Amino acid sequence: MSKLIVIYHSTYGHTKLQAEAVQKGAASINGMETDIMTAEEAIAKIDELDNADAMNTLEGPGSGTLNRLGSFIGPMAASFQVNPPDAPSKGDIDTAEAYGKRVAEITMKFNA
Repeated sequence: MSKLIVIYHSTYGHTKLQAEAVQKGAASINGMETDIMTAEEAIAKIDELDNADAMNTLEGPGSGTLNRLGSFIGPMAASFQVNPPDAPSKGDIDTAEAYGKRVAEITMKFNA
């Protein structure tokens, strides 16, 4: 069994929804164990991170970082000032889920 941990920071809840979709996609792969935690939880559980086969991080705007640079290697969405659960859109959530599935498939290949 392989393990993927999804770590996220979500100021308003949008990124949390995407992180949950990434975890859902990853969990759909047979033999993949998943966990999800906030960045703060990850710091407190640093030893658990060492046991993961893969980690995926998501961070939303407003957290003081250059968020859009990460979009080249992960899902991104636009909320246009719409509050969760009405944003991110279904297409953005579906993309995040497909991304999680793909990360899990690749992780399984590395651990084969």
